[in-house]
Amino acid sequence: MGCYKKAVKMRPLEVEMWEDASGSAKIVLSVKNEVDIINIRNKADQMNVPNYLVRDAGRTEVEPGSITVCAIGPGRNSEIDKITGHLELLKE
Repeated sequence: MGCYKKAVKMRPLEVEMWEDASGSAKIVLSVKNEVDIINIRNKADQMNVPNYLVRDAGRTEVEPGSITVCAIGPGRNSEIDKITGHLELLKE
C-alpha cells in the first residue's frame, strides 16, 4: 500500500494504466539479503521510480524492524527491468 500511495502521487497515469491493462499485476522476486534490498531501493530512487521499503512489525517469526520487502512501481517494463532484471522469481 505504501508504494501504491507514492505511485498515485508520482505517476497517476501509469497507476491507472497498471490497474486497467494488467489487472494490477505483481511479480515477486528473490534477493539474498537486506543489503540487496536496500541497493535495489537506492537504484529505484535514483531512477525516480516509486518504491516503498517495508520493515516488519515483528509480530511473527521475523525480528521487529527487519527489512522484508521493497515494492517497486508501477512503471514501464523496461524501466523496472533496469532495477530488478537480474533477480530470479521467488520459489517456494
